[in-house]
Amino acid sequence: MREDDDPKKRASGEGYHLKESEIMAGTAEFRDGAFAFITEGTVALRELGNYAVAPPIPNGESAITALAPGAGLKKIYGATSGKKSHLFFYDPSPAAEHVVDIGILGEDAECRILAADTGGVLHGIVNPGGRIFRYDPRGEFSVIWRYEVKPTDMNDIIDRTASMFGRTKKEIAVNRSLAEDLWAVDCDQGQMEQVFMNLYVNAWQAMSGGGELYLETSNVLLGDDPAISYRIKPGRYVKVSITDTGTGMDEKTRERIFDPFFTTKAMGRGTGLGLAMVYGIIKGHGGMIDVTSEPRQGTTFEIYLPATEKAINKEIIAARKILTGTETILLVDDEQMVLEVTRELLESLGYRVHAAGGGQEAIAVYMEKRKEIDLVILDMIMPGISGGETFDRLKEINPNIRVLLSSGYSINGRAQEILERGCNGFLQKPFQLEKLSRKVREVLGE
Repeated sequence: MREDDDPKKRASGEGYHLKESEIMAGTAEFRDGAFAFITEGTVALRELGNYAVAPPIPNGESAITALAPGAGLKKIYGATSGKKSHLFFYDPSPAAEHVVDIGILGEDAECRILAADTGGVLHGIVNPGGRIFRYDPRGEFSVIWRYEVKPTDMNDIIDRTASMFGRTKKEIAVNRSLAEDLWAVDCDQGQMEQVFMNLYVNAWQAMSGGGELYLETSNVLLGDDPAISYRIKPGRYVKVSITDTGTGMDEKTRERIFDPFFTTKAMGRGTGLGLAMVYGIIKGHGGMIDVTSEPRQGTTFEIYLPATEKAINKEIIAARKILTGTETILLVDDEQMVLEVTRELLESLGYRVHAAGGGQEAIAVYMEKRKEIDLVILDMIMPGISGGETFDRLKEINPNIRVLLSSGYSINGRAQEILERGCNGFLQKPFQLEKLSRKVREVLGE
């Protein structure tokens, strides 16, 4: 024990000074330069050179692996992993200075927080099982998505998403080298479509003057190489490589590219949040993702997904039909990467899209462009003006407005209430391309 490591002082933070070597994992940065981090199983806050150390996390039986800013600038959210994985928040303000246990995430679970806003709303993913959760400090904790896993041909998903993406990005040449007799993968097809569209959008943002996008699939056998085995089990894998000829990244950027709150937007590579979601989805499928890049030399993402012996249902694949259109849609969602990716999907289907990042902006855009907008796709849960209130305000402007409600939650509860007020339909997140195309056409009346 260190000389100044008195347990009572440690619990309160009094007289306790941390060394950089003690920081285990995770940082949450705040706008005024303060930051929180994980040290020896507790949360610490550094502000103007001073440290405050939280009491031990209630029921936290192993290292904390997720950390994020929350409501206000100093309320810190995180999660433990282990036998009983817990979500918690720590309020270090003098009036509070306590840790609150929000609840158990699961047995033997690993948690990764993917997003948090200053209102304290969290999104995260818990593995195994690929459960995506949302926590709202007003009292709601919900699992909003569970993977719907089925044997899948990754070539089919890449072909479909690349074709859609290529229709709207004529300045990007998409090159495909897809292996014949590719092994099947057990995956959630909607989630995988999101992964690839996310990576395509990031590549496009890195190639502002146009460029080349290379997509490749192959079957690989991973052995007991120590460099790999600590991250993934040996066995049969499907490898997907996505390479762009864009701006590339330096080593410092590359090391943090999957961090939930790290952004390279100034470099033209998007918000970073999308890549954290990509990482979480791939991990949730028992896979691995690597990135190689050099400045001005482009970037390659390599994804490894465990192969399955199960047969793919070819009849379902043959029955899929993507429906297109030419109408104008107002898309409303407070999550920037969801907004960007869904916009890409809709534009690839032939629609003209206006995007709004919240209810207030949506109302302003609709007031200005109501004569040309044929449909509104509206997120249900948003900070500020909620989806329900936004719907009511839009309905006042135009009683005949067509609105498709979208949410990661099920259709029960609040979604059903909004539908009963005259909303035209419900679309479950994450969006699967064919389901999105069909639902839009259904609401537009064709």
